Amino acid sequence: MKMYVNIFLLFFVITVKASFDSIGIQTKYGDLIIHGGDASMSMTTKFIEQNNVPVNELEDILIAYINEGTNSLQKYEYSQSFALDVLVDISKSEKVHNYVDAILKSKKTDLYYSAYNAFLKIKPYSVSSFENIENYIKINDENSNSRRSIFYVDFSHEIDANETLSVDIKFNMVRLMLKYLTYDLHNWQYLDQVLCDKIPSYRHSLQRKNMIEYVDSKKENLADWERTELIRVNGEFNKAIQESPIIELTDEILMEEIKVFKTKKKFIKVYM
Repeated sequence: MKMYVNIFLLFFVITVKASFDSIGIQTKYGDLIIHGGDASMSMTTKFIEQNNVPVNELEDILIAYINEGTNSLQKYEYSQSFALDVLVDISKSEKVHNYVDAILKSKKTDLYYSAYNAFLKIKPYSVSSFENIENYIKINDENSNSRRSIFYVDFSHEIDANETLSVDIKFNMVRLMLKYLTYDLHNWQYLDQVLCDKIPSYRHSLQRKNMIEYVDSKKENLADWERTELIRVNGEFNKAIQESPIIELTDEILMEEIKVFKTKKKFIKVYM
C-alpha cells in the first residue's frame, strides 16, 4: 500500500507533541517531573542541583525509564521519546552515545526517529557522523527499511529547509542516497524522487538506469502499486534520455548541482 505523508507536517506533529509531553519518574531523591518545551532542561537541571544528583545516576534513572517504565508515575504519560530527548540534553557521555547507538541497531522501530535526533545532538552532521550513519544503513535485518527511511527522509528535509547546512554536508547526504539507491526494494521510489528533485542530471543518469534494471529484475517481489511506480519511473527515464544523453554521475557533477540547489520549504511524498 502506498501512503503519502507530508514530510513537513510529519516533523511538525512530532515536534509539537514533544513540546506538550510530561513525564513523571519515581527516584530515591523524590519525584522527577519534567514538562515538554523550553522549560524541560531547566527543570531537569534544577532537580539535579536541588538533590545533588550525579549526572551518571540520572542517566541510569532515565535509561531505566525508557527501557522498562517501572519507575513511571502513573498520572503522567509514559513517553520514551521525550525521556530520550531529555537524556541527551543532560548528557552526551559515552554511555549515552552507546545507548542511542544500541537503540538504532535494535528492533525498537518506534524509537528510531527520536534516537536519530539524539544521535545528531551527540554527533552533528560531519565526516565522522556520516561514517556512523552509513554503518546503520548497511545493517540488514527485519527493520532495515524503517531505519533507512528515517535517514533518507531527514536528509531530504535538511537539504530542502536548512539554509545553514554546508555544501559539503549536502554533498555527503546526496552521495549516500545515490550509493544505496539499490540497497533494498523499499526505499528506491523515495530516493528516486528526491534525487530527481535535487540533482537534475540524475534524471538521465547511468545510476538511475541501473536502479531501474535492478528493481525490474526483482519485480516478482514487488506489490502491484510498486510495479506501477516502476513503469512510471521507467517512462520518465526514457523521456529524459531522449532529451539528454545518459551520463554517469561523478562527485564533480554532484557537487556542482548541489551548489546551485536552492533551499525551499516543500512537500515531499514519503512512501511508507
